[in-house]
Amino acid sequence: MNTAELRRLLLVTFAALVVAMVGVVIVAIADDDSVGENDSARPAISSPRINDHWHAPLSISICAVRQPNIPTFTGPEGIHTHGDGIIHMHPFIPAGETTGAAIGKFFEYGGGQLTASSLRIPGSSDTHVSGRIICEGESASLNVLRADSGIHPLGSGFSEAIQACDTLPESDYEKVTQAYVPRDGDCIRIVFAPE
Repeated sequence: MNTAELRRLLLVTFAALVVAMVGVVIVAIADDDSVGENDSARPAISSPRINDHWHAPLSISICAVRQPNIPTFTGPEGIHTHGDGIIHMHPFIPAGETTGAAIGKFFEYGGGQLTASSLRIPGSSDTHVSGRIICEGESASLNVLRADSGIHPLGSGFSEAIQACDTLPESDYEKVTQAYVPRDGDCIRIVFAPE
């Protein structure tokens, strides 16, 4: 192999490596904003960033009894509620972005707790635990659910969004975990009920 052929081979190999690396970087950046198992078809970033204003209606039901809205709270993270049945995601600092806007973090910021099997609603001292809650004579377990309200962006019209979420059948909801980061316009239901 002469010098000219070697140069061409190295140039082609180098160009192929550059193209491959650019592809890997693009995939990594796109994947950074994904939510994994709960990714929906909506073409938007999956977690709020500083200067975003996202909203997700929230309802909590224990043994088919809808609980009152979580009382107003706010904190430096910007993940809060006005007691209106809406999770407001307006990150003020990096701690409120991405995983800092997860449903479990929302409960934590309000002084409550949400785990895979227990719930303490902000403003309440009662902790509800899967298996310890009995609904109609059956042991109840905790489920965290999400669906799409169909309202995008959800910048106002909260009562319409809450109605849209309340009228969605259970079959439109999918199970998520407390680590799920709601998207703008998501409906969030937390339910204690028999399986």
